[in-house]
Amino acid sequence: MNREEFIRLMESAAKARGGGPVPRACIVEALRRIETGQEDVDRYPTGFPSFLGVHEIAVRIESERAVKN
Repeated sequence: MNREEFIRLMESAAKARGGGPVPRACIVEALRRIETGQEDVDRYPTGFPSFLGVHEIAVRIESERAVKN
């Protein structure tokens, strides 16, 4: 699975949970923060970060951006 596939799965998982959509830019930023060690989340045995962990960080980033604007 590559990064783009992971992002698409993240978007689908958010819809399936009934939560509102998280902007793709926030998901990408969350993944960047995880990859650079700025954020830490549980990981699957495959090495990919958990969907829930990425989702929580992406929602927080979205909130931070909303406050700035």
